[in-house]
Amino acid sequence: ILINMTVRRLKKTVNNWTTLNETINPLKTAPENTTIKLNPGTYTAEGRIDWENRNIILTIDGNGQTINANQHQAFYIQSGTTVILKNITVTNATKNDGYGGAIYNRGNLTITNTTLNNNTANIGGAIYNDYGGTITISNHTTLQYNTANSGGAIYNGGTITITNHTTLQHNTATSDGGAIENWVTITITNHTTLQYNTATRYGGAIDNWVGNTI
Repeated sequence: ILINMTVRRLKKTVNNWTTLNETINPLKTAPENTTIKLNPGTYTAEGRIDWENRNIILTIDGNGQTINANQHQAFYIQSGTTVILKNITVTNATKNDGYGGAIYNRGNLTITNTTLNNNTANIGGAIYNDYGGTITISNHTTLQYNTANSGGAIYNGGTITITNHTTLQHNTATSDGGAIENWVTITITNHTTLQYNTATRYGGAIDNWVGNTI
């Protein structure tokens, strides 16, 4: 018996931060994988996007647009969910009292052809990957000018793969891990560049705790 099955994928377009939120909120209970494309417009955040639907894949295609997080954390990705961020810039995100300036991830996150620039947190200036979280960063993604006390660009408590011409540069930690603070498992391969990252104490590029895997 041959059964042909088609997975339905919805495509939606938005043109500013308000319509982005208005589009995402109903998808939290939606049954179909969905791609949201950002048309040219102004994306100045008025809060954080929380994603919690474990039943679908959410793709946000930035289409070359920039989200100005406006001193908010940009994305919180819950455990068991799957999100793809591509072709987007996220800048000016802040979580000074906590974790992950631009992104707090507990789920399955893919970041491709994206720039995370000038984001700040206490832990994980651009990204905080929590225990159990999985992230793949690839395809000419750049993390730059991000700052934190620990993990200037990335703080990893889960599993991260960084590959395919990704660049981490000019990130700063006031304590440890100028670019990356690694507590669990991180794989770095295929023309990844780490340059001009600084830390005051340990690991200008990477601070890897004893017993953890790079």
